Amino acid sequence: MFRYTDAGESCGDTWHATLPDAFSQAAFEYGLSESDFAEVAEDAGR
Repeated sequence: MFRYTDAGESCGDTWHATLPDAFSQAAFEYGLSESDFAEVAEDAGR
């Protein structure tokens, strides 16, 4: 899971074995659900 500041700058990331694990961590840390996320293409921003 990648984290960004309000200004859009990278401020860290965490590794999770599965996508459900990442969603669970996001719910725990930020109160977010799966519907709060958007899929991004691997080559986005290149």
